[in-house]
Amino acid sequence: MANANTTTAAEPVTIASSSAQLPVKLSSQNFSSWRAQLDALLFGLGLSGYVDGSSTPPSAEITRGDTRIPNPAYTLWKHQVKLILHAILTYTSEAILPYISSSTTSKQAWDTLHKTFANKNRSRVIALKDQLSFLKRENQAVGTYLHAMKTLADELRMAGSTINDDDLILHILKGVGAEFNDLTAAIRVRETPISFDELHAMFSAHELLLRQQDAAISDISIPTANFARRTSPQGSRNSSYYRNRSNQRSFNANRRQNFPSSSSGSHITCQICDKPGHSAKTCRRGLQFFSATPTVNIATVPNGDNRSWCMDTGASHHVTNAFNNLCLASDYEGTNKVVVGNETGLQITHSGLVDLRSNNTTFTLEDVLCVPHMNQDLISVSQFCKANNVFIEFYDDYFVVKHVHTRQELTRGLLINGVYKLPATVSTSPQAFVFSRVLISYWHHRFGHPSKPVLVSMLSQLGISTSCNKSDVCNACQCSKSHKLPFALSTLSTVKPLELIYSDIWGPKPSVSGHYYYVIFVDHFTKYTWFYSLKKKFDLSLIFPKFKLLVEKYFNSPIVSFYSDGGGEYEKLKQFLQLHGISHLKTPPHTPEHNGISERKHRHIIETCIALLHHAKMPLTFWPQAFQTAVYLINRMITPVLDNQSPFQKLFHKEANLSKLKIFGCLCYPWLRPYNNSKLNDRSRPCVFIGYSDCQSAYHCYDIYNNKFFTSRHVVFFESEFPFHSNSSSLSMSSKDTSSFLSHVPNLIQIKLLSALDSSSLMQPSSTQVFPALHLLQQNPHHKKLVTQMFCLVVLSIKPLASTVTQRHLPYK
Repeated sequence: MANANTTTAAEPVTIASSSAQLPVKLSSQNFSSWRAQLDALLFGLGLSGYVDGSSTPPSAEITRGDTRIPNPAYTLWKHQVKLILHAILTYTSEAILPYISSSTTSKQAWDTLHKTFANKNRSRVIALKDQLSFLKRENQAVGTYLHAMKTLADELRMAGSTINDDDLILHILKGVGAEFNDLTAAIRVRETPISFDELHAMFSAHELLLRQQDAAISDISIPTANFARRTSPQGSRNSSYYRNRSNQRSFNANRRQNFPSSSSGSHITCQICDKPGHSAKTCRRGLQFFSATPTVNIATVPNGDNRSWCMDTGASHHVTNAFNNLCLASDYEGTNKVVVGNETGLQITHSGLVDLRSNNTTFTLEDVLCVPHMNQDLISVSQFCKANNVFIEFYDDYFVVKHVHTRQELTRGLLINGVYKLPATVSTSPQAFVFSRVLISYWHHRFGHPSKPVLVSMLSQLGISTSCNKSDVCNACQCSKSHKLPFALSTLSTVKPLELIYSDIWGPKPSVSGHYYYVIFVDHFTKYTWFYSLKKKFDLSLIFPKFKLLVEKYFNSPIVSFYSDGGGEYEKLKQFLQLHGISHLKTPPHTPEHNGISERKHRHIIETCIALLHHAKMPLTFWPQAFQTAVYLINRMITPVLDNQSPFQKLFHKEANLSKLKIFGCLCYPWLRPYNNSKLNDRSRPCVFIGYSDCQSAYHCYDIYNNKFFTSRHVVFFESEFPFHSNSSSLSMSSKDTSSFLSHVPNLIQIKLLSALDSSSLMQPSSTQVFPALHLLQQNPHHKKLVTQMFCLVVLSIKPLASTVTQRHLPYK
């Protein structure tokens, strides 16, 4: 039944489709605001339960008398659901409709929109945080910029990430731009935090003030225009030609011409010879403009205003006469000079950056030459357009600067006395330190080769404006910081067992059974693992054919692909695999990550094995038995990769029998009567449980006194006792075992070695760490002679006898 927030009217509530109730339609950018509108409307109408699931449908039929009739309440509920679904579809834009067009209920459509636009996964949160960190205001109005930042913060909160107001304010201050540096500095030193609303009002008022100041800038006339060029000290070649051109309209102002030019080449007019059909770059008379020696045009004003900059289409560099205009200035190290019309060479003292602000837009001038004796500041049109991503349209009495992509007008200037002038002021910001302007590569080297994002962030915090060219390559970083590239998710997929088998070999490690390696075969589809111990690596060529025959016959399905690291032992299988039509996939050299299934399986097996041996206090030489047990257990444990199924269940389609599981390494008593030589012998002996049989319903047991392995179904377990624990006193040697051992030691060796050794040193704790069997001597002094003999044998490298006696008679610590 419906909750308290759900309407109980006799008729379904209709939601009007007028824009007065929901003025904003859902798009990919406004889900938070759209959801707030719709949620408030549904709550006000008492219909929230139909989208959040709290309003459950009544039964479709009711019993009246002895008959079943349709339930009117269910019909009313269904009508209401469809009306709300219709409202959601109505207030959704055409781009979003395909996401919910197949929804049959209002809740289903609501959940789909939430899953699509309010996803809480980590990748979405990281992407939103990146946008919040790097979003800049650039040429936007401050209100638009603040709205965009607020929207990103709301989307982060919907995605489940918390962001407080201080963090949001900090991101806004970093990206608002240089025009607001004064306000930014004041806000940073405030003792009390500032709210978003206060920040919005403060920035809006400051933006209005900046516009009023720009409008108050008056135009200054330029009485004369003279030519100068920057050249080498050897002379001023072709200076007469350019002096003649100084009296001409060098900007072709008598024609209305757009930049960039139109696509039709026939309408292009040369700016040098004033003839149509070709551009200035292809003009034969204009080769001097594009020579290696850069040129500039300047306008000379005896009492000029430093806020006016002259535009020059033939210049290759910007020029200023005021050192204070430069940002990040550095000494000019070249020998070139600026030569004016009277052949006078003007000295270049510095170079640097200049930020110009015109009509509330900031433009950057790079590689500006500081010439103190120059009377007028000059802008190179080509460098200006390239650095600021703009183009300029020149008309009879004015020019317009527009953005290349949006074609939005950014600023404009006037033609006064034959010279185009840009009204602008130099934008300066306070800096805590003064640096010389150098290439970004120098800062990269000075800071010890940091990454580009870190370097750009540091330079930004220091107030150093620079651009990071993605094409720059640091050879030292590439040679010294080379790492493996990230790995994407594997594209290999299977739909049934044996389609893809992963394999890898582990070792070497000596063991009590004489095995040094093991190999695993992992089925990609079921994650089931087959384990085989190997004495040599190349025994794989004998094991794999048997494994192939076993699994293919049992599952009546062939092995399709085989994946390995391509080692030498697998290369021996190449001919066999080709003969049976099995594709052999290999990892690239030194890239074990591509064989990740086998590598992760190795880690799981080894960690389980070490835990089993550690708990049982057994020596590491029993690793084959522990590994076999670990694989047996892993195959029967559920895993999230298989939707909480075990590999055994996935492969055999039945539950594994877990009732026979016992603790590895515990004390057990197998039935040994069939192995006795006399009917009066003991029918069982204390042994250690070391695993499960893979082809029988039986257990593997190890007799630590006689160094024998038994397989039996009839075993009694004591899972609280472990024979290999150091405090086990029930497994001491009998006098018969002692005599048997001494009979193997020649008398000559006994006499000579006992006289040469100080047997008292064998009682030290350090000796028991080196020789685990010596703990028996501490427990029973009567075995002193026996342990002394064992020590002598080890010293003389009589390894077979000492190893046999140790394994046969003594438990390891």
